[in-house]
Order: sequence, then structure tokens, then C-alpha cells
Amino acid sequence: MPRGTQEPTREVGGHDIRPALEAQLLKRDGGRRDAGIIEEQVQGAEHADCFAKQAADVFLDADVAHERVGARPDLFDLPGNGLEQHLVTTRQIRPARQQAPRPVLGGNGERGADAAAHDPPELIILPSGPGALRPGRYFTEHVAPLTGIRAALGPGVVVLDEKGCDLEGEDRSGFAAATSAASAADVAVVVVGGRSGLQREASVGEARDAMDLRLTGPQQQLVAAVSETGTPTVVVVMSGCAHVLTGVADKAAALLVAWPPGEQGGNALADVLFGRAQPTDRLPVSLPRATGQVPLYHSHRAGGAKSMFYADYTDCAHAPLFAFGHGLAYTSFEHRDLLVAASDTHSGITATVVVANTGQCPGEQVVQLYATDLVASVSRPAIQLIGFARVALEPGQARRVSFLVHPSRLAFYDEEMDFVVEPGEFTFATGASAADLRTRATFELAGTKARYSQRSVVAVRYSVEEPVPA
Repeated sequence: MPRGTQEPTREVGGHDIRPALEAQLLKRDGGRRDAGIIEEQVQGAEHADCFAKQAADVFLDADVAHERVGARPDLFDLPGNGLEQHLVTTRQIRPARQQAPRPVLGGNGERGADAAAHDPPELIILPSGPGALRPGRYFTEHVAPLTGIRAALGPGVVVLDEKGCDLEGEDRSGFAAATSAASAADVAVVVVGGRSGLQREASVGEARDAMDLRLTGPQQQLVAAVSETGTPTVVVVMSGCAHVLTGVADKAAALLVAWPPGEQGGNALADVLFGRAQPTDRLPVSLPRATGQVPLYHSHRAGGAKSMFYADYTDCAHAPLFAFGHGLAYTSFEHRDLLVAASDTHSGITATVVVANTGQCPGEQVVQLYATDLVASVSRPAIQLIGFARVALEPGQARRVSFLVHPSRLAFYDEEMDFVVEPGEFTFATGASAADLRTRATFELAGTKARYSQRSVVAVRYSVEEPVPA
């Protein structure tokens, strides 16, 4: 123990936390325990926050099985030993809820947004699953979607829940109960996805490769059956996989991709469903229409994303179902007046664009800046994301966003394998996704070929000015 430190507290809320901390340290260090770390890191009950944060850092990625609600009811009924409640404090719960991924809203445009943003319904149908996910002694308690929705709606709203189906197999015996409940509801919320983890029963995760990216089991058929009742259906996808959602998106009034949402995910999801928070995240990948489109990404070489001659496949469109960067909101945005100031290959480039909220609700727009090198000595991407800015706007409000682009951000390896920026013409574009570019400006960089180092590329910086006239 370092000189001058007090004897470390062994208990939090009456429980000895040192075995948990030792297991945590062994996990992080691959079996190696460094002397002194325990005494230095745990010196009082207030350090439980530190421990809980470490547990979240290590365990909550691959080791926690993020189950679809109702897929494994036994996981929701495990007896707790009370330890996890003492390791997660109210100071952590609020940031966890705020920092939970705010789902990507896709689906059928304004109709989808309206279906999720209406006042709380009188009845709602969910896959079954009681309470919170409590996966074990050294794991934090997770708020499931059903728990979050019930807490958000309160006792004045009747919430029905049915299991519907399992993640695997072809058993559809639960469809009748699910569709019956949906028929009686004002809104149906269907939670689907994958079981994340490293175990053999996991359908999503490291070393859990799949030949088919569609939802496993009869989940897609469950969505179709509920949708056919005529009740507006919101589909929530909770999975760590980029699924093919072609058969789901066209059945859903609103589609939210929530990924594995974390320990406060159920509450965060409810906030988005009932309009208390905006679904401000954007897709970090392209979601294909069919598994055969893989690999599919936004920064393909010129002409590389299309089938020869006719662009589309014989049985499928060439474009992704949802493009990289896609995500809707409960409002709409306009981009205009893109201006680019540039000189040569050694000087910074400034791009400014005005973004306006043209809808009726407050919202955040993720302004994405893409670049195209029009003439280069080697083949370059048709478009490439080089920067983005998150801009909060009130209804009718507009702001000017300025991007400062260092020329190294446009560099590439030439035929001599030098990392360079060549003089010539470039195009900058801003938009809401790689497939939704709303402003463009072409400019020229003069000067000579400039050499840079890939490890010293300068990230794009941005600033948001005070509101300007809409």
C-alpha cells in the first residue's frame, strides 16, 4: 500500500467488493495482477463509481448477452445478490441513460416518425420478458425495453406483452396471441434482433459468423403478422449486427436500430419512442438489401458500387436499403449556401454551409461533409466522409457550420506509395447521409504535389455560429 493512504474499504452496502475487483483486474490484465492497484483504486465507498465504470468498460461489450425481450425469460428471473445495486449509483444512472445510443430512425419517412411520436397509446404490445436483465454477480443490472416503456407510460396506460417467437427455430405458436393483442392495441412495438455474445447459442458477436444477415428464426414473419393486423407497428432492432431488414422495413410504420443499448437502454428507448428525446444517431455502416451485396460501403471506388452496364443486379437494386450516415428525426432539415475557400495543397480549406430546421419540432442534424477527388493519378473513392458536425436547432432556426479541412485529410498513396495530395479539382458535398447529399461545391487546389504522413493526418475541425436568419 502506498505510504500515506488509508486502509481500503472492503465493503459497499454490506458486500465485500474486493473479489469482484480482483476478478475485474485479472480479466483486464489477462490473468496478471499488478501489486498495489486494488489499494490505490478502492479507498472508500465513493470509489464504487470507479469500479462500476471499469465493469462497464470490460464486461458490457461482449460478455453480456443482450437478449431480445422474452427470448430467454430465465435470464430475467435470476436471483440477485444485491451487489450490483450498490455498485451503480444514481449519479451513474442519469449519464448512462443520456449516453445510451439514441436509436437510428429509419423506415417510411414522416409516417414512421409520426407513429412513434404520438401521445402514449392506451394499449401497446411487446414481446414478453419481465423486468430488468440481471446477468450475474459482477454485471450491472440492465433495463429491458418492456420495463422502460412501462415506467415511461405509468399506471394509466395498459401495456400488454406477448412473447411472439424465439430467436431460433421455426415455432410460430406464439403468433396468434401476439396478433390478437396487437389487434386490440393502438400501437404495437415489436422488439427483434440477435443474441450477442461469444457462446455457441449467440447469433451475433465475435466468432459468430453467419451466411445470412436476415433476422434469425421467424422474427421477420412475426413483424409481418403483427403489421397485417392494421395496428401501426414500430419495430425496434436490438443487435450488434448489420442485418438485412428488407422484409422488415416495408412492414414497419417506424423502424429503430438500437444496437445493444446498454444498461439504461430500456429507458432511453422509451424516451425516443414517446418523443422525449430525438433519435439523433446515424448509421455507421451501410445496411444492404440482400446478403449478396456484401461488401457494401460508402467509400467505394468510382463505379465500384454498381453492376456493369446496367447498374442494378438482375434481382435487386444496387443501392443499400439504408445508406451510411442515414437517420431520420421528428423534424426536417435544409442545407444551403455551401461555400468553399481553398488555395493550394499546403494550405487549409474552409467550407461553410447553412443548416435550417424546417419542421415543427426541435432536433439535431448531423451535418456530414464528403469529399471527391475528381482527377487523381490513381483511382479514388467516389465520395468519402471527411468530417461531420452535430447541430442542435429549434423549429425555424438556422445556423452556419464551418469546417476547417487540413489538406492531409485529402491525401492518398500514389503509384510510388507516397502519401500525397495532388493539385487539381475537388468537390465537397454536405448531406444527411452518403445517399442524401444536399449541397455541392467544386474548387481547385493549386501548387505542387504535397507529401504527408498518414499517421499525422489532421482531423477536420468544425464550429457552429450563432443563429442566422432562416
